[in-house]
Amino acid sequence: MPFLIVSFVPPRLLFRSLLFSCVVLLGCGGGGDGGAPEPERRTSAVSPACEGCGAVSPDTYSGSGLGVWSHRNDGVVDTDVPVYITGVGGRDVSLVFTRDTTTTSVASTGAVAATPAPAVRSLAEGPAPAIGTPRTWRHNDNSDRSTRLAGSRLARDGTRVDLWVEEGQAGDGKVSAAIVESLLSAYADTLHDALIELGGPLWGPHVYDGGMLPDEPRPVDIVLLDFKASGNQPRAYFWARNNYLKAFAPDSNEALAVFLDAGSTYASARGLAWARSNLAHEMLHLQNFYRRQVSSAFRDTYPVWLEEMTAMVFEDIVTARLGGTYSSLRDGRLPSYLAGNANCAWMNFTAVEGGCDPYAATGLFGAYLLRQFGVAWFSDVLHRGGNDGITVVEGAMRAVAPSSDFATAYRRFAASVSSLVQSASAPPGYGFPARQDARWGLVTIEPRDMARYRMVPASLPATIAEWGSTVLKRQPDRGVYSDLVRVPPGLTLTVVVQ
Repeated sequence: MPFLIVSFVPPRLLFRSLLFSCVVLLGCGGGGDGGAPEPERRTSAVSPACEGCGAVSPDTYSGSGLGVWSHRNDGVVDTDVPVYITGVGGRDVSLVFTRDTTTTSVASTGAVAATPAPAVRSLAEGPAPAIGTPRTWRHNDNSDRSTRLAGSRLARDGTRVDLWVEEGQAGDGKVSAAIVESLLSAYADTLHDALIELGGPLWGPHVYDGGMLPDEPRPVDIVLLDFKASGNQPRAYFWARNNYLKAFAPDSNEALAVFLDAGSTYASARGLAWARSNLAHEMLHLQNFYRRQVSSAFRDTYPVWLEEMTAMVFEDIVTARLGGTYSSLRDGRLPSYLAGNANCAWMNFTAVEGGCDPYAATGLFGAYLLRQFGVAWFSDVLHRGGNDGITVVEGAMRAVAPSSDFATAYRRFAASVSSLVQSASAPPGYGFPARQDARWGLVTIEPRDMARYRMVPASLPATIAEWGSTVLKRQPDRGVYSDLVRVPPGLTLTVVVQ
């Protein structure tokens, strides 16, 4: 029974190597020459890639709205792709290149429904201990930390949530009573119900008697420690070793627990909002561990990228219910993606040590899929059997839209972000529009609002990572975009006019 640690920003020790699967780009043609009498007439080899949009034909833009064309090089050598589009005067033209293939099959066959989860029941463990009760917690650096119970609440189903604060971190100017109340309220009044509704129980029956926590009522513990005392640390983490019994894992806290950095909750004006969002993220990891690993006898374990994607999508789903003023994906991941993390091997989370932020692309792609396929898609992903991440995600997509596929969705996502598509007016399949799914309200994410962070290279980078992308800007000449664009094998060129 292996341990699993999944953190909002994983500890450095989890990542030891940098493995990029890349394709070398050999060049790309430029825009029309403003000094030429007329742009060179070409037979456009790109095809319209949006419905009900400004892409009228391979060579015509309607003059309004979003126009998207694409061409995929499925050959084995570089291809010079002629592009000739009229009617684009005064419009922005972006060229987005995506590496949207993988050695992993994207077929949805084999992704079957997971074994039904056991019935949800209360995890309460009787009356809470008195406020101020001491308890020692083993941190992820194996140091012992003295804490006291700062507050306790009951969720609507009777589950008790206890919040513990390390000695010396509580009080005015630090973890105040208001912070304690805000975190307890966020979990007991919002997050717990959302977790249960979308993903099922946090703990329950399993076959690991004598190794893991027994299937019996117990509280949820939120533990605020001083992470800075341990050096470079994430803002929050869940570690599955705490779900094991000490007889099997001597350093276990034997608790359904997540840990937050106490200092981050009060160090800035946005600190409490970060903490609430991090709490949602880590609780989804805790639930995933039971649902995807323990209850399935470790048959349905996610790859790391999908584990992190689901945690960030859950943050996204509950953003509106937590007040909507802070969105970790809109306010944090989007700027990071635009600032140089589009060309990142995000399915390979060891890339984080090489200066790549895989969280940015992983989380934003999840936010895109959520708005295009709905909250039902997300719940399906949580429960769908199998451990091939692409197969699981695509199977849930096809349950909503049978003709959809993972690679096309990724290309549309990359084009939406890198070309700063206007989400509020984007045609189907593009952007991050607001969405209302029954009682779930999803906030709009507008890439244009973060345009100041976008880095556009003067030329193509030497490589594009697997499932990476890059963008170039072009200038139309006399209302025509005429170009000869070199596209290496295995890449898709997407032309965006808006």
